[in-house]
Amino acid sequence: MTIVSDTTRLDLAAILAVSEANDEPGWLRELRRSWWQRAEATPWPKDQEEWRRTSLDKLPRDVELLTDPPRVECRVDDELLRAGVVFGDLRDALHEHPDLVRRALTELATSAVSASDALAQPADG
Repeated sequence: MTIVSDTTRLDLAAILAVSEANDEPGWLRELRRSWWQRAEATPWPKDQEEWRRTSLDKLPRDVELLTDPPRVECRVDDELLRAGVVFGDLRDALHEHPDLVRRALTELATSAVSASDALAQPADG
């Protein structure tokens, strides 16, 4: 597990440091940059009822940044694999299914859903 000890806040530099540490392709670094710029430019909702009841107190702040987080072993049912389901972390998926990941993330990047709207969605919907 690798820690970037001189980075203790989440900002564009930290995001790009993780991307660089994981040797991510240039197109993904540019997507990350555009996502960050979009998040910064999007104001937090002021009159949406869900956000008035959402506590952000437990979000981590001033923590060390992991550039190489621990891996989790998961097993996908063979029937799902035969059906074409791809399951794994982004790091592995970038190497094993680069075209699929690029298509999915590029599609997400052009979505009209704002970051705050995406975060406000209920867990079951």
